[in-house]
Amino acid sequence: MSTPRGNLPLVLGIVGILLVAVAIGFVLSSRAPTPIPVPPPQTAQDPNAPPPQTRFTPAQFRVAVEAVAATEEADFERARKHWADLLEIFPDDPDLRINQAVAVLKWIGTIDQALNSNDGKTSPADRERLLQEIDSAYAQASLVTDELAQLEQVDSRVPLIRSAILTSKASRVPYPEDMALHKQAAEILATALKQDPSQPLLATSFDESLNVLAGTAPELESQRADFLYAGWQAMPRNLFLLRRAADALLDAQDPRLQELLQPSLDITRPTWSMLQRQIDSLKPEELVPQAVAAIQAGAWDQTRKLRFWFNLLTATPGFNADNKLVKPDPLALLDTSFLLRLAPEQAPSTENDSSATAAGGSDHSPTLPAYQPQQTTTAAATAAAWYDFDFDLRSDLVVVNDQELEFWHVTVEGLTRAHQLRLTTAASGMLPVDLFEVDAPSRPKLPASVAELMIEHSSAIPAQIAEDAPAVFGGRHDTLQELLLWGQEGVSVITTDGTVAGYRVMEEETGLEPLQEVLHIATADWESDGDLDLLVVTTAGIHMMQNNGNRTFQDISKYSQMPPEQVRVVQTVACDIDRDLDPDFMLVSDGPPAVLENIQHGQFRYRSLESDRWPSLAGSAALAIGDFDHNGSWDFLATSGAESQLTLTRNSGPERMHVIRSERFAGEPPAAAMASSEPSADVAVGDLNNDGHLDLLLASSTGLQARMGIPQAQFAPAVTLTTEPTNSLSLIDRNYEGKLDILAIVNGQPTVWSAPSTAASTNFVDVRLTGINDINGGGRINHYGIGSTLELWGGSTLFMQMVQTPVTHFGLGENSPENLRVIFTNGLTQNVEDVLPNTLVEEKQLLRGSCPYVYGWDGERFQLITDLLWNAPLGLQIARGQTLPDRRWEYLMLPGELVQPRQGKIELRVTEELWEVAYFDHILLTAVDHPAEQRLFTNEKVGPAPLAEPQLFTAEKTVYPLRAFDTRGRDKTSTLQSLDRQYLQPFDIQICQGLCEPHFVELDFGELPTDEHLRLFLNGWMYPTDTSLNIGIGQNPLRNLPEPPSLWVVDQSGQWVCAQPFMGFPGGKPKSIVVDLQGIFPTDDHRLRIAGSQQIYWDEAFVSWDSTPASLRQQTLPLESADLHYRGFSQFLPREPDQPHWFDYQAVSQEPNWPQLDGPFTRYGDVKRILASDDDAMVVMTSGDEIQLTFSAPSTPLPAGWQRDYILHSTGWDKDADINTLHGQGSLPLPFKSQLAYPATLEQAAQAQQVWDKNSATLTRSN
Repeated sequence: MSTPRGNLPLVLGIVGILLVAVAIGFVLSSRAPTPIPVPPPQTAQDPNAPPPQTRFTPAQFRVAVEAVAATEEADFERARKHWADLLEIFPDDPDLRINQAVAVLKWIGTIDQALNSNDGKTSPADRERLLQEIDSAYAQASLVTDELAQLEQVDSRVPLIRSAILTSKASRVPYPEDMALHKQAAEILATALKQDPSQPLLATSFDESLNVLAGTAPELESQRADFLYAGWQAMPRNLFLLRRAADALLDAQDPRLQELLQPSLDITRPTWSMLQRQIDSLKPEELVPQAVAAIQAGAWDQTRKLRFWFNLLTATPGFNADNKLVKPDPLALLDTSFLLRLAPEQAPSTENDSSATAAGGSDHSPTLPAYQPQQTTTAAATAAAWYDFDFDLRSDLVVVNDQELEFWHVTVEGLTRAHQLRLTTAASGMLPVDLFEVDAPSRPKLPASVAELMIEHSSAIPAQIAEDAPAVFGGRHDTLQELLLWGQEGVSVITTDGTVAGYRVMEEETGLEPLQEVLHIATADWESDGDLDLLVVTTAGIHMMQNNGNRTFQDISKYSQMPPEQVRVVQTVACDIDRDLDPDFMLVSDGPPAVLENIQHGQFRYRSLESDRWPSLAGSAALAIGDFDHNGSWDFLATSGAESQLTLTRNSGPERMHVIRSERFAGEPPAAAMASSEPSADVAVGDLNNDGHLDLLLASSTGLQARMGIPQAQFAPAVTLTTEPTNSLSLIDRNYEGKLDILAIVNGQPTVWSAPSTAASTNFVDVRLTGINDINGGGRINHYGIGSTLELWGGSTLFMQMVQTPVTHFGLGENSPENLRVIFTNGLTQNVEDVLPNTLVEEKQLLRGSCPYVYGWDGERFQLITDLLWNAPLGLQIARGQTLPDRRWEYLMLPGELVQPRQGKIELRVTEELWEVAYFDHILLTAVDHPAEQRLFTNEKVGPAPLAEPQLFTAEKTVYPLRAFDTRGRDKTSTLQSLDRQYLQPFDIQICQGLCEPHFVELDFGELPTDEHLRLFLNGWMYPTDTSLNIGIGQNPLRNLPEPPSLWVVDQSGQWVCAQPFMGFPGGKPKSIVVDLQGIFPTDDHRLRIAGSQQIYWDEAFVSWDSTPASLRQQTLPLESADLHYRGFSQFLPREPDQPHWFDYQAVSQEPNWPQLDGPFTRYGDVKRILASDDDAMVVMTSGDEIQLTFSAPSTPLPAGWQRDYILHSTGWDKDADINTLHGQGSLPLPFKSQLAYPATLEQAAQAQQVWDKNSATLTRSN
């Protein structure tokens, strides 16, 4: 096997979370701004003055690209300088002016967060510096807003930015000055909305401002319903706007409300099956007509149940994505279109001149690389595809041959068959695809050791790809693509157990069984829920098959408008043709050019493109997309075999695409071409020679031809690779050597063309994505990022491609890559600056949810002790429609060595550092003194109240196991002998996060004194599943939910029997649990087995008796102060694979780690009164918040030979932001002590309102 050219380096982005709706990504080191040359001013009287500058110079353009990246990466010093320099060149450019304002607004937010941090380390001098900096920021903001005011008539972003700056400033001034600024912000928005009410973003921002004003501006409040209604009319399929407008109209008893009710049914109906329990309870199809009748009769008291329907809308899959559309992060207002508009002029070239200047700047005729063919011995192949069947991340070959599936290794020495699988039906098409939601537990995975390698090697660093080291980068994906096969007899799925020999034809039902006579299948994640849905073309029509996330599908075609019966579709290509951030499908048919247009929420409509000047190509059989003219808009190449047609487009904004040129060219069949009455055809697009121009491969019954791209989206004359009939055409850089390999079936024989590795002068970049696990609030990203858009700037040329395979290849010519922008399928973007040429760029993710943390003072520094509220998850579904009951109280033992007096007080820090909302009702701290020879324990287990009854235990006599074994008989005795953070992992196979293979730990304590009250003491930690994983497990009939630990003993017959089906378990970070063993042993065999399938790691195990405390002294410590403020996020510490995530409190970042969640949240400041009692008055905190707790130190001195520990009692709840957590994207509705379910049922509506009334005065902070 050849060595990759130039020891291809692997460039990995810093592991992290995408932070905002559009683009905070890789956090790279700040660097000195690139100096920008500014042309000297010319006087109007100078007759020799050159004409005004209309475009950037190359040097200026590099600074412009850097300005965008610096803004998106929060490097505001560099960003502000660059925008100011660019405005010196084009002072009247509105995009530059607005982008400068966006940078200033984000700069203010960053300083504000730093000022809100109060971790005890900010010196007075540093705080004074920050105050001066924010004063400077506001001063610059004032200048910027004054300049923006001149643009207000031409750009709706201007009032949005002006109001946002005022809202930010309001957080820095006292009452009532803050309310005056909020009112001023609302008035700016109201003025703009009066001029043009059809502005959804302005209407939503206006609505948010009124929420803060809380009824203090009645003249503005009276306009809320009108503006929200007009905003909804402008965006009628936006669920967030529909819900907010409906609430306002219901409050105002406005009859226009009835116009929104039927759309609320129509838009959400495709997803009702995901909320079936709530739908069955509310019966919206009955509720809505009843409400309409009541509105028409003026009986508004009969419309109260609509509130519950509107609340249920927030739990539908599309609600959060719609929320982000109308409440974007300020960076969403950043406009990058100016880069194309002001890019330096490209060197002129002659159309159709094969010697024209290439993108890289060299004059040369495009040359097809010296491809060499290799063929399999298969003689009657009907389908072939690139496929990594041996999991080394290098693509090999899979072939359908009659009713056999053949797997072939591809090397420079030749093709070698590695495996065969007998099929049950013949197939004419095949597609490698991941059919599971990202991180779904039942997806096919690599062997556990490889998956573990990927999880634990999360701190990625630059590395080189060595020929002998596939495992190093082989860990980047842990999910295997399966194979979809289709043909006359329907669709089949080929899956695997993670081994080459483990491939099999799936026999389990998928929902695809009714499909017959299938012509083509295309994939796209049209719901942004992290799995790929299928558009299936059959001879009978199109079927929209919605993925349930677990490789089962539901046909939702009836909710969409399909092509007319007379239009025969033969192929579709998924593509966001109008760049509005949702996938559409271009149709290849015998009718006019057409698209299935995505109208969101799982619904599409057929639209002919004839009226848009789209040319038609009779007999089209295949279609490919690419940006041939480098203008940031998709172009389309259709072919019938006999002739081909290129259609170039331009996007002037979302949903504004226009045809700018169309060119048709005939095929050039060789003289010996075979005749065919109905030629089959295929087309592939890629840069075969890396010169920066997209090339064409055209396959038909007359052979395979290449047409090399030249400037101006033209093509050189065809070059013939074969004259035999050719189909099943595809391209990929199979081993990251910087050259595209070609695959096709030639006269029934699969053929691979590979170009030799040479030290070419042209550059390339390969990009490989790993999907993000629901970090954006609008849905997950499928595992391979299929459907995402990649924008790569090389010099002043934009190279754009859509991700369609695991690896996407860019040829750059002589250009050097400068900035890569990844636009994921749900609109999230991520930037990688300073991409090196001839590299592979990858992206990964990080942990996202757990519970609040408590830190204590160890005498020198604050140390993480454990996490809180583990028993009280809100809205956590254990299966679709079934939520886990919550237990809102807990008593946790805090070891005295981590809770030392600080300046005469006891200080604790409670932080919320992950993507969730915490609700604290009451916090109480008790000091417990006990003899040092006794260890103190509380009942910290997760479980129902009777099992986890508050109780203190002491352990003095301890018996450790003489022997301890895991399921496979391995001796683990030493691991459990002490509390030392060396953990026993009792399983080998992790199915998904939180779910493992069934396993046990066997403990042999020898002979125990059964006449004593024996108790088993265990310390450990667990990694949980989340709502989405639970739903995925529940949807898979072959998987069970994680089984919590059960306790087993040996009976009289020598058989293991279950003595305690549920013994409880440690929740989250390391905790100790106590298990009662009284009367548990039926024989003299005192061995125990702890069995289950949860992902639990054990640190210590022993048996003790006489563990009921007799001589403890307890002191309740008065709470002296409690301050809520923004702190930020602690740094991850290195850990072993079996250790929990741990954090360094002293190393804190104040940059947001997570997308914002909807408020309201508790205002910053003193919260002592709120926490003083258990009374449903609560502190509501979110990501980055901290409560600093100060208690009086114990007044009683510690006796000699005694030890002091502490018991922290807290009541409250925690709610993570998983897309499937009920109401997980915001703080509302509030929980309460007596709730029977979350959210509260209709029967408890009055209590829910009382809790809101009790807390509304302090819930005044939006995120």
